[in-house]
Amino acid sequence: AAVSSSTGELLHVAAILGREFEFTVLSRMTGWEEDQVVAAVEEALRAGILSERGSSWVASYSFRHALVREALYDDLSLRRRQGLHLRAAAAIQAGGSLDPAGMTATALHLRLAGPLADQAVLVERSRQASDAAAAVFAWDEAAAHLRAAFEALERLDAPLAERARVAERLGVLVHRAGTKLEDGIGHLEWALAAYESLGDRQAAARAHSRLGMHLTTFPATLDVAAVLAHHQAVEVELGRKQKRKLEYLY
Repeated sequence: AAVSSSTGELLHVAAILGREFEFTVLSRMTGWEEDQVVAAVEEALRAGILSERGSSWVASYSFRHALVREALYDDLSLRRRQGLHLRAAAAIQAGGSLDPAGMTATALHLRLAGPLADQAVLVERSRQASDAAAAVFAWDEAAAHLRAAFEALERLDAPLAERARVAERLGVLVHRAGTKLEDGIGHLEWALAAYESLGDRQAAARAHSRLGMHLTTFPATLDVAAVLAHHQAVEVELGRKQKRKLEYLY
């Protein structure tokens, strides 16, 4: 259905927020007067593009058809999408304290904002979103958010110790997810090399132990010789008495 240019613009902004969105976040993103936003939303409702959702307490809407939302999103240039994702993150954060869903949405929008996003903020929000996902055992989602945090830390050339801790945690999350196993092993090996270069023997022993656990859990990555080598390295680093404790860090 044909709509006015202002409603078309609002729908392009709404497409950034996803299939479903709240009025308050959309309004903050546009920067328009509330009456103007209401008028555009009502036109989209009459045209059958949007439908009302949620309760009478919180005004929220959804695109009736996912393909319509996708077409609106794809109609935007990359730079325009990045700028709108940045505005979406700001609009969500402007609502005050974030619940887990808000943390997740903010982290995702900052990631999709590309180089426009403050990378330090992206790291913080991505780590928060990862922790929130891990708290409900959503390991794949937790790993995806932490992978974004690690990549941002690399772009920032953050201290090696900080990057190593994130890489180690990422290896743990991948192990728990049971997917992308080589990626998890690679991050643990990266963390191990970093700890060794820093002379952090305890952290290096912990990484060895985690690698040993990783390489014994799944048939696809089973490597008995490597496991024995990692456990022997633990003995060398910290002594036999602490080996059992390190094997059960998970």
